[in-house]
Parts: sequence; structure tokens; C-alpha cells
Amino acid sequence: MALTQVSRGLLSTSIVDNGNATAITIDSSENVGIGTGSPSEPLTVLSAQDYQITAAYNATNSTSYGYYGIKNNNTGNPFYFNVGGAERMRLDASGNLLVGKTVTSSSTAGMLIGSNGRFDAVRDGGYVGYFNRLSSNGDIALFAKDGTTVGSIGTAGGDVYLSNGTKSLLLTGSLVLPRNGTGGISDGTVDLGNGSNRFKDLYLSGGVYLGGTAADNKLDYYEETTWTPTQSGVTLSVSVAKAVRIGNLVTLACRVAFPSNSDSTLVGISGLPFTRDTNWQSAGAVMATFADLPSGYTQLNYFIGGSTIQLYAGGDDLGWDALTNSDMSGGQIILNVTYQTNA
Repeated sequence: MALTQVSRGLLSTSIVDNGNATAITIDSSENVGIGTGSPSEPLTVLSAQDYQITAAYNATNSTSYGYYGIKNNNTGNPFYFNVGGAERMRLDASGNLLVGKTVTSSSTAGMLIGSNGRFDAVRDGGYVGYFNRLSSNGDIALFAKDGTTVGSIGTAGGDVYLSNGTKSLLLTGSLVLPRNGTGGISDGTVDLGNGSNRFKDLYLSGGVYLGGTAADNKLDYYEETTWTPTQSGVTLSVSVAKAVRIGNLVTLACRVAFPSNSDSTLVGISGLPFTRDTNWQSAGAVMATFADLPSGYTQLNYFIGGSTIQLYAGGDDLGWDALTNSDMSGGQIILNVTYQTNA
């Protein structure tokens, strides 16, 4: 429909179409109305169509531009932005800006800038955010509470750190390192937990360096277990047989009883839970009942030789005398043995 004439009244000027219907009105305040004879704004457009204003690219005047605002008086409908024949963005009735989606759900791909300050970025099957700091080291993202920075994520030497402003953790290769607030070196200044804020369990596949960083400071093994004492020639009755290994040091505890017997086999209790280091020797006292010590001997001791715990009688100005099963016939022994392993 073409515009055919301009009419001028007392309060307004109007442009009518070829059906003599008012198409455009310009009132005395220089407000322009399209689709209405009573424009309330500098430009008022009323239409039954979803899209009231269309801005089209003009190939003959491609360098022209302008600044303008668009007002949607329909409080129930969003304001749409269409590009390439499809909706790309909308401003909904609650003041939320949606890009790439039409709902505020955080499970739907797209971006939301909420009128309440909320920001959601959701993507299906790809990274959601890309932050790139050029040239220098430092913060990449800052986090604040009530206007005060409480933490940051940054980069130092090409690696990423998480900082609270005073201390940080730097991830580099296969290492997690304590650092200062900007990712710089910080040696021996960061604690892991404290007396009233403890971690529960720590699972390590390697060791812990205590008091130093040399190989001798490394603690790489701890185990609590049981073991089965056995003796050639007789069957022992075992009441207790436990072991604790800390690093290379093994401590055994056992209480065993010998049956009544006349066997002449030397006592050599086997079944050690960890192989003894042959460069380590261990000996100590034994608590025993009904031990038949040779005449003049008053002491009963153990000695770890090879892979067995041997029993020896001793006394003042006397040599060692190895005991046999018959020497311990009907008796019991309680042992607490410590030795070193290289297993």
C-alpha cells in the first residue's frame, strides 16, 4: 500500500495511504506515530505483528549508523533479536538477557545475563569459558565478596595457580606446589590442616619426607599385620602374633607355648612377616615360663639369625648356649622383637 497524501490539522500532521487511512502521524510535540494517531514518545510504533521495527542493511549507504532505543510496552512478551531468519537473542519480561536460548533453565545450552546479577553459561559438549591473559604473569580471574577480592585464578611461568591473595597452590606438570599469593616460590610456609581442622585419610602411592628432603628422610611404608610363628620338630600354640612395619623397621609381638616334648631340634622360630636385612642384627630378653636352662645359666635371650628367632641361655662369665625344643618343653615365651627389613 502506497502513501498518497499529507494532511495537516490543528494539532498534528498526518500521512495517509491510498485508502485515505492515517498511516503516520506527527503531533505538535514532534512525536511520530506509526499505526497510532496519538504517539506518546518521539517514535511510537503500534502493530499487531510480533516485530514492530525492522532494521535492514542498505548496501548503497553501508557506512551510515546511529544510536537508538526500542521500548516494548507489552509486559507479557519478550523482546526478540533475529538474525539470518532465526531468533539469536531475547530480552524477556523479567529483564533477563538470553543468548542462544529462550528459557532461563541452567540445563539448556546458551547464555543468561539475569536481571538479578546471575550469569549462566551453558554449552553442550565443549568448553564453556575461555580466558586468555596476554604477555605478563598474574591474575586471570578475580573473585570478590562485598567488593573485596577473596581469591583469584592466575598464571605464573605458564602454569596455573589458585590464590587467596596470601598463599596459593600452583599446578605444574605432575606437581602441586605451595606458593605465595601471586604464584611465587614459598618454601616451608604453608600448613595442610591444623589441630581443629584435620583431614581424615591420606592415600599415597609413594612416601613422605619428614624433617628433610634427603633419601634418609623418606618414610614410604606403614603396615599392621599378623604372622604365623612355626617351629621345626613341634607344633606351637599361638596366643598372639602381630607385627607393625614403619618404613624399614619391623616390630613383632608374639606369645607361644611349646608342647611337652623331648625333641632335640634347636629353637628357631620362623614365619617372619618381612625378610630380615642381613646387615642388621637384633637381640633382647625373653619372658618365659618353665624354661629348662643349663646349670649356671640365668638369662634367656632371643637372637635373630637368618630368617628365624633363636633362643639362647646366658649368664655371668658364660658363653651363649642355644636351647632346644626339649629345653622349652611345656613352657611359654613372650617376645617383642625389632629388626630391619630390606623387602
